[in-house]
Formats: sequence, structure tokens, C-alpha cells
Amino acid sequence: MLKELDDYDWAEVFGEGSGGNCSAIKPIIAPGDPVAPETFTREDVAEIRGQIEGDNEGPSWIVWGQLKDGRWFFAEGGCDYTGWDCQAGNGGSVASTEDLLLRFGMSDSDRERFGIALTPLVEIAAVTPQGGE
Repeated sequence: MLKELDDYDWAEVFGEGSGGNCSAIKPIIAPGDPVAPETFTREDVAEIRGQIEGDNEGPSWIVWGQLKDGRWFFAEGGCDYTGWDCQAGNGGSVASTEDLLLRFGMSDSDRERFGIALTPLVEIAAVTPQGGE
């Protein structure tokens, strides 16, 4: 396990802690993405691209990167002021590509916290040749 994830709070985010309210992540996938929807754990993480600690009763703990099997992941979790054993929750997403994860696997506020700005799809379409020319 990466040392950055070897922590009580990150165990809860990934549904591996003892708080009792967070469970194994059942990842959300973008429509049409052929990625495998299997859950993932901290042990499956190969690389972290962004990681931000949260606060009780405040912003969630969020992390994203790539798994050892090549999928891209996003995981998040949060709790109330009493901690992970009262009111808490977690979730996540996986994608076959980094772009799909950034576009469809995170919320606007998650991307904002990470400082990620997306290229609008209309700009991508304008520079993509049509008909393979």
C-alpha cells in the first residue's frame, strides 16, 4: 500500500476501516465505458495524481489516480463532527481513460478542489478531423 493511503481516514474512504458506515466502493462508471466495474482497495492503487484531506463536518476526503490493473479511479468519503462511526459515507468511480474519469467520474467541485480545468468538448470536436482525413 502506498504510504499516502496508510491512514485511518483513508481506510474509511476506501471502505476498509472500522467506523461501520463506509463499505467497499461500488464504483460508478460513465455510460458506454467498457471498464470493469469491480471494487478497488488501497492495495490496488498504483499511482496517486491528486489527494486532499477532508474535515469532519466539512469537505470530503478525495483522491484520484490509477490502479494497478490500469483503470483510473476516484474515491471520496466524509463524516460528521463525531467521526466515521456516526454519520459517514463513501463512494467512487472508475474509468478506462484519464479523460473519462476527469469528465464523468468527479463532480465540478471535486475538479475545482484539485485545480483541474477541462477542455470543453466543442473545442476537442473542432480540432478532431472528421471522416479520418
